[in-house]
Formats: sequence, C-alpha cells, structure tokens
Amino acid sequence: VAPDRPALWPQRRMPLHEAAFAPCEPVRPALAAGRISAATVGLYPPGVAWMTAGDEVTPEIAMLMDKIPPERFFGLDRDGMLPCVRQENA
Repeated sequence: VAPDRPALWPQRRMPLHEAAFAPCEPVRPALAAGRISAATVGLYPPGVAWMTAGDEVTPEIAMLMDKIPPERFFGLDRDGMLPCVRQENA
C-alpha cells in the first residue's frame, strides 16, 4: 500500500507566486530531487498536496512519485511529468 504522504515535508525555496509563473520544464519525477516544483502536486485520494509551487522536491518525494502510478497524482502533466522551474530561473 502506498503512503498517503511523505515522512518529511519539502522546504520552500522560491515564493509560490514566482515559481507558479516562472518558465518551467517537464521533469520525470524520479529525476526531480533537488529541483523546484512549479506546480501543486499530491496523491489522490486523499487529495492533499505533497508540495506546492516553490517547494524543493525531496529525494523521498521523488522516489515515492516514481513508485506510484502517475494517474494517482494531481498536478503532473498529461505525460506524468512534474513541472519544475527551469534551472536558470531557480
């Protein structure tokens, strides 16, 4: 059974409004550790966000997202990729 939340919550690395409107690029969740999310993302159900735009993707979240089918998440793009702030904007 997949966990409904990570053990540790991510840290804010960029103001939410800046990250949400920054140029972004799709990143495979397994490769997103250390990147800044450009979206609010979480597991559904229960529908609670694991991170919001501006949060750093933790290694734990990247690993969990890689093990859970992408259709269980809200906030990923239609290809199951995580919108991340482009590196030069971070």
